[in-house]
Amino acid sequence: MRKKGFYHYKLFKKDMTYILGARCINGVVLVGDTKVTTEDGFAYSKKIAIPFGNVVMASSGIGGLYKEFQNRIIIAVKLIEQQREKTGYYITTDEDFSVLVTRVIRDMIREYGDDDYVLKNNLRIICATRIGSPLNQYYPLAQLSTYHPYGFPEPVNKYEAIGHGKPYGELFLKNLYRKEMTMKEGTKLGLFIIQFIKDMHLDESVGYDDEFLPQVVYIPDIQIPENYDPNDEIKVKKYMRVIQLVNYPEKMLNIL
Repeated sequence: MRKKGFYHYKLFKKDMTYILGARCINGVVLVGDTKVTTEDGFAYSKKIAIPFGNVVMASSGIGGLYKEFQNRIIIAVKLIEQQREKTGYYITTDEDFSVLVTRVIRDMIREYGDDDYVLKNNLRIICATRIGSPLNQYYPLAQLSTYHPYGFPEPVNKYEAIGHGKPYGELFLKNLYRKEMTMKEGTKLGLFIIQFIKDMHLDESVGYDDEFLPQVVYIPDIQIPENYDPNDEIKVKKYMRVIQLVNYPEKMLNIL
């Protein structure tokens, strides 16, 4: 028997949103709208979050479902941290984090039982990571991936968009995306697509308002100079930074 309260999720238009992840010459950029479809209409909320270190995740679909997934990831990471001294294990690579995400998704599927259709139909995840340090990281490039509803990770070498607005942005991405573009150029392309969908009323589930402007998050590749000093904590933080842009999109939107 299905749990009461899940049936109404079938009535939602699934994958509401538009979020673009793009591999650029100097890192990975995520660009997302902020419009959320609710039972009563629309609301606005941030869809891109940083649950752990240099990890940026976003999702399309039911906001509450993604929030549950995000909370489970945070709790799982904290549990690993608490047991680190005892087990000697910690998340030190992008692959470690990918295994954790897969485990969390499959745990949710198992716990939802007959209601696992809620997950499979309403949760799409895109993730950008760059875990480790300049000293122990084998791949200093930011990694971009998506997760199948069953938890399988799929690497993204160019770009990937999720959400109901994806088909409208594909034409622009096929013709304008270049792997040599910078994260700033990738931001312009993503914001243009979101504004185009919004202004042309192509999909009412995609948009933003003055209080919740589109989100833009950079995860730059690690650039290690020849004279790098691993004991210089200030420079270490500089090389490992994740730049989350807050006010920048508003200026960008004015020139589109």
